[in-house]
Amino acid sequence: MVDIELLDRRLLGIKIPEFFSRRQRTLHDHTHWKASEMREWLLHFSVPVLENLLAPEPYLHYILLVSGISTLVRDDLKKIDADYAESCLIDFCEIYPKIYDDKIAKEILSLGKKINLPTQSPHYLLLSREMRDNGVKVFCRLQFRGTVFYSKGYQDAKTRNDSACCFSHNNVTKKGIILLFLEYENQINVIIQECFSVPFNLGEDIRRQINNCTLKAYLDKTICRHIEKIEGFSENIVISAKKLLKKCVLMEIYNSESFISIPPNTSEHN
Repeated sequence: MVDIELLDRRLLGIKIPEFFSRRQRTLHDHTHWKASEMREWLLHFSVPVLENLLAPEPYLHYILLVSGISTLVRDDLKKIDADYAESCLIDFCEIYPKIYDDKIAKEILSLGKKINLPTQSPHYLLLSREMRDNGVKVFCRLQFRGTVFYSKGYQDAKTRNDSACCFSHNNVTKKGIILLFLEYENQINVIIQECFSVPFNLGEDIRRQINNCTLKAYLDKTICRHIEKIEGFSENIVISAKKLLKKCVLMEIYNSESFISIPPNTSEHN
């Protein structure tokens, strides 16, 4: 049996970013969830929250659904990604009766389309100017290319966390926590605490209990490619604001680990 009380405690303990329009509700209220709540549960919350709560095979089976859907809704979907998503979803449907002894599962016929949105011309809009010291201006939020990025200290939020982001550093995409924005001599920089993260993977206890042959094949593949486990944080680094890429979802799971989820697209942000 799944510990619903612990599941709800984990779910409600996640501080959401501002591009989530609704605060998550308990699993007991799932029949009243809006479509946006279902989306955030599927793409971001469910895999970290359900870790070590679902039995190993149902858990990995569910991950196939998350992996397939999260791949299909990416902004930069490629043929190889579509093939991977198709494999995940077909296997999810075929294994369903074996996992749940249920003949209801049907093959997914329509998987949606890629959506391309025009990119706005690069420009900055600085907000919430807080202080000036020796010509250095310090800010807590920044609007760039249509996205408002927030620093960790922007607000004393009990339910929201808007400071996680992806950024480019030395031509490598990294993840981190925005601490402050600085402007000096018309140059805008960002102080970031970099995350040390690794691709999402199943623990050894879970892996040892996977007996289904189809599911076993996924033990050697990268699953839930948009979710990473956080292993720690580095010293603070300074980057140009032009290196900011997108906002992410930081999830510190009660009685478990911390994760960072990279939204597969920005077109569905609220």
